[in-house]
Amino acid sequence: MLAASALDIVTSSGFQVSSMEETPYSTNFYVQPTDTKEKFISVFRGLKGTGYLPVLRRRGDEIVLSIVRADVQAQSKNDRLLILGSLALTAITIGADFAIRFPMISEIEAAAGVNTSFVASFVTYVAGFLLVLGLHEIGHKLASTSSDVQTSGPYFIPGIPGVYPTLGAVILQRGIPKNRDDLANIGLSGPLLGFLAALVLGAVAIITAVEVPLDEALSVSQQTGVPLSGMQPALELLAMFLRKGNGVLFMGALGTPVWLAFALTFVNLFPAGQLDGGHVARAALGQQGYTIVTVVSIIALFAAGFWLMGILALLTWGFRDHPGPLDDVSGLSLSTKVMVAITALVFLLCFTGF
Repeated sequence: MLAASALDIVTSSGFQVSSMEETPYSTNFYVQPTDTKEKFISVFRGLKGTGYLPVLRRRGDEIVLSIVRADVQAQSKNDRLLILGSLALTAITIGADFAIRFPMISEIEAAAGVNTSFVASFVTYVAGFLLVLGLHEIGHKLASTSSDVQTSGPYFIPGIPGVYPTLGAVILQRGIPKNRDDLANIGLSGPLLGFLAALVLGAVAIITAVEVPLDEALSVSQQTGVPLSGMQPALELLAMFLRKGNGVLFMGALGTPVWLAFALTFVNLFPAGQLDGGHVARAALGQQGYTIVTVVSIIALFAAGFWLMGILALLTWGFRDHPGPLDDVSGLSLSTKVMVAITALVFLLCFTGF
């Protein structure tokens, strides 16, 4: 891009330029560090469709606005095939997980005096998982689209039947968020929408659950050899509002999808690597703070027994810096800070012991 054209866009957006330089890869403008967020967005819009992107960074005490060539690829037919293939494979691992768990589910419910249909329970189990996963990724997709960030995917990640039937899904960004607000909102949008889906699924599970007195529940546990497991705080609160009894709830085929939906939201919000919580941490804390909480979070994931997600976080981090947004100078807006605080509350509500 010609330096004169870039200078016109930069100055018309309100930036005061003290000096500029040309490099083989960029045109750099040294600008005043005032009201950078809206001015940067104006430059971003001015460059849209030109094949160039603005990048705002600090260099010591100076603020540098660089105009660089963009390299964004469109989604291809192969991406759509991978999406469908990953979805089908994940549905298979979820179905296989149900087949492994069904004897235990039916034995527990039989001991509690309930007849279980394999087909109905199978459909409920698989649909419950896919509903939460799908809405989680829709949240990311909507936030990415509203932020002008192109993405590929979602690619669903099959898990290990009998352990974790799915590890969720990922959307790969083929563009870069404009600023820290966009980065945070893309990161938190999926978990928040997935959390709402888990709440709805949890409410259905609680309303339709079989409630038995504690002594009978202990008897069922002894007969089946399955220990009574605790619910996440969000489920506990739902149960307090929706069921007035003091017994133990047997949620049947929905029990595992609901529990794992909250568990996956919990581990995915750990501020580590390329997990959703990692993107939020990078936006809120900057590069140095992100690196510190990533190390702590990966250690915590392994220590808590979530070793699969710990490995995923470690691999996606790879001891590399997070690229951050295009504008890494401007801070978070008040509304985004509120959303980050709500996300932190969701993390606590989804707390899952191993």
